[in-house]
Amino acid sequence: MIKSCNKFLLAISVMSGTCSVYAASSPTDVTSQSADIVFSSPSTTTIKLTPIKGLVAGQHALNDVFANLAVSTTNGNVAFRWTPNIGTVDSSGNLTLSGRNNNKNHITLAASSSGDNTFTLGTDGWFVGNAPSLSANIVDSQDGTIAADTYTLSMDAASWVS
Repeated sequence: MIKSCNKFLLAISVMSGTCSVYAASSPTDVTSQSADIVFSSPSTTTIKLTPIKGLVAGQHALNDVFANLAVSTTNGNVAFRWTPNIGTVDSSGNLTLSGRNNNKNHITLAASSSGDNTFTLGTDGWFVGNAPSLSANIVDSQDGTIAADTYTLSMDAASWVS
């Protein structure tokens, strides 16, 4: 029994000597990668865009209302934007649309706060609200004459969680 214990101790010391040789060496060409593991809470966002009925071509003033917007979300604050590629958006966030029947016809629209709701132009063209729901008016952003035509407006809404 003592003989087998000695063999066992000898085997352990040989193994530990081998391990210490590997531990003494150092790694080379180390690479790293990190990843964000994100947990979000589910949310439901709704949008309702309602054009004003009975609009007539001709002279229109700054801030004439052309549509009403209502957006809400169940998580965070609400955000909305003009759907990309439906028109041209300037640095102030105003959208210029071309007429469907004649692309030389144009209107330029702005989003305007309605009631106590406020929003600011954030990143990537998103208007970010200060609450989980808001109402806004889609208005004429300039005085001018609007030609008879159909101008298709499309908007997106999202939950904005910071």
